[in-house]
Amino acid sequence: PIADGADKHYVYILKDTLYDGPDSIFVMDYWPEKGANFEGFKGEMSISTRKWAIVHVTAYPYDVGKINIYLEQYYKWIGNGFWFPVQMNFELELEKVPFKNTGAVMIGKTTLDSVRVGLPIDDAIFNHLEVELKEEAAYVDEEFWDEYRNEELSAKEVETFRQMDSIGNRYKFDALLNSTRNIYDGFIVIKKVDVEYSKILAANAYEGWRFGLGLYTNDKLWKKLRVGGYFGYGTNDKQWKYGGKLIYYFSKPNDFYFTISHLKDVRDPGGIRLRYAEWSNVAQQFFNKLMDKVEETEVSMTFRAGLYQKFKIGVRQFSLQPTYSYLFLGIDNPDQVGTSIYRFSEVQLNYRWQHKEKFASNWGQRISSGSKWPVVNMIYSRGIDGVFDSDFSYNKLELGILY
Repeated sequence: PIADGADKHYVYILKDTLYDGPDSIFVMDYWPEKGANFEGFKGEMSISTRKWAIVHVTAYPYDVGKINIYLEQYYKWIGNGFWFPVQMNFELELEKVPFKNTGAVMIGKTTLDSVRVGLPIDDAIFNHLEVELKEEAAYVDEEFWDEYRNEELSAKEVETFRQMDSIGNRYKFDALLNSTRNIYDGFIVIKKVDVEYSKILAANAYEGWRFGLGLYTNDKLWKKLRVGGYFGYGTNDKQWKYGGKLIYYFSKPNDFYFTISHLKDVRDPGGIRLRYAEWSNVAQQFFNKLMDKVEETEVSMTFRAGLYQKFKIGVRQFSLQPTYSYLFLGIDNPDQVGTSIYRFSEVQLNYRWQHKEKFASNWGQRISSGSKWPVVNMIYSRGIDGVFDSDFSYNKLELGILY
């Protein structure tokens, strides 16, 4: 019941036989064969004749080193022909961590109960979230722990909890943790408001130093609704910029939400809108002396299809005004010269796919753990002339693969 070929690499010595009704449980010690060319374990193992399954096992490193670990597992017969793990313990001894002369011991205990086998399972629970830590997990009361904790806390453990809580309150660790809960998405949390830190200070050759602020509501105020905006001012161009956004979440875990936004800002000419490119052209943005003034309104719906595909469907109307001398010779206006305002109306489809991408959800903040497969991004835009004074009719396809 251990592994194919296990008897060729380890020694097993029978030392006791126990009886469980009509079944026998063989208790034995084990250790690596003499001259084995691997770092193995030693310990005790109990095997039942019922389905020839492991009932209990312990494991220590055969050669004690700088990091020592002890493992222990218990299994229980739950009927219907199945054994199931009910307790898994470990103890990790670090001799020189965190300090050279003072090590540490980490102790972990996992218990499983209420095991049922053969129940129908909805496929929807196997989604793109690999690990999900519920937001309310940090706020359960003492009655919860009294019900579910499997063993009484010792006086030393109670005092340890009290000391850790007092240290956390003194140095405001909870406030620090809460303020950084959305930092992966670009925000610092201040109570019911998220501050977009990238909007506070920026620089480029066109605007010079850009000072501003971005503020958005978070789920402490509304669970399904997020409202906010930003403003900025450039020291070179002496111009104010601003933008606002409203998002309504139908289902956050499935990335299903509605967005309406408006902005009046500047952006680099000919820039692509693929998401990953925002991080890959920072140097180009810094040295860019050319900018277009842009005013844009967009309405969109975003949703996830299957486990690994994400779609965004929307319409947007925007105008571009070059801040430099620009010449456009069109079919209808071959004599047009100089700087003008160009208007566009688009229907857009955004698509993102990364096969077997998984996420960890930590108090509402989702972090991608990535995948060995490449990310495929695609944006298809259909420009329609004559709608909201749009000047152009076109098809545009942006496709990017990041690997």
